[in-house]
Amino acid sequence: MTQRQHPKMALICPRVEARRTPGGEEEVTLHLSAPEMPDLTLKTPPPSAPTEQIRVWRTFGEAVDMGREVALWLEEYLGEEGFRLFYMSPHHKPRELLADGEWRDLCSEGEVVKHYCT
Repeated sequence: MTQRQHPKMALICPRVEARRTPGGEEEVTLHLSAPEMPDLTLKTPPPSAPTEQIRVWRTFGEAVDMGREVALWLEEYLGEEGFRLFYMSPHHKPRELLADGEWRDLCSEGEVVKHYCT
């Protein structure tokens, strides 16, 4: 799904807060807001959280499903079912580009994406 298919996605405002816990661990919180919706606050999962294989366009990687609460929030705001929010941290395997005819000039098979989607 894309913002072209769901233009209201452009109105979702994410805000990320990062802090160090007294034990030295980094704690990251994601805040989501959108018009006429209650704000939603999510803690990012620890590196040990179970991951799923995901595909974003022509790239594959590992990420953690952020859960049903945010899925319901997205479904209510966008007026359609089937939305999930995934978190990919620097601890997860980076996305790998697929080599195909459309991307042949942009990457080599097995090339790793240098940026993470979080």
